[in-house]
Amino acid sequence: ASGGTPRPITPKSAFAIRSSWSPDGRSLAIEVGESRPDQLWIYGVGDSTARRLSLPRGIEVRQTEWSPTAEWIVGISDVDGGATVLIHPKDGTLRKLPSLESPVLTWSRDGKTVYGVAAAGDRSELRALDVASGTVRTLASYPTRLRLEDNIDGSLRMTLAPDGQSLVTTLLSDRSNVWMLKGLHPPRKTWW
Repeated sequence: ASGGTPRPITPKSAFAIRSSWSPDGRSLAIEVGESRPDQLWIYGVGDSTARRLSLPRGIEVRQTEWSPTAEWIVGISDVDGGATVLIHPKDGTLRKLPSLESPVLTWSRDGKTVYGVAAAGDRSELRALDVASGTVRTLASYPTRLRLEDNIDGSLRMTLAPDGQSLVTTLLSDRSNVWMLKGLHPPRKTWW
């Protein structure tokens, strides 16, 4: 943040999709797409350590975020109906929880709750998942459908304000123009 020389964390062969800081700032959890299925790696920031978390066969996760308590990395499973999964950062142990039906997740400051925004017909709902019990509850309902979509892999994010009272995320909004071009001369017919 103060300038200096940038340095790569992942090797040139890696296709890093998304990263999340560990709470102590010493490591990054990075979704790497150099092979299928995508993999989750822990890279040391101050050193050159790197280790792949061995997830169960057939499990791919996306939208990973490290908990503020460092206990878990949360993600969305690409199987099991988009289940919310907690991944232990030391050994890759997996814990499946109900889906928030949200394309993006974020943690509460105390690491006890995961938040997401789900489409519910033509509305949207802010949902909270209690990590201990696995209970999902709706905190708020909004009269419009918020388009939380990820056009560029890993770019969709939701973060909690430092006071814990607000969430911020990006929404997709389509916009287009129609142009009329004059002077177009179609090519002569070509007979084959």
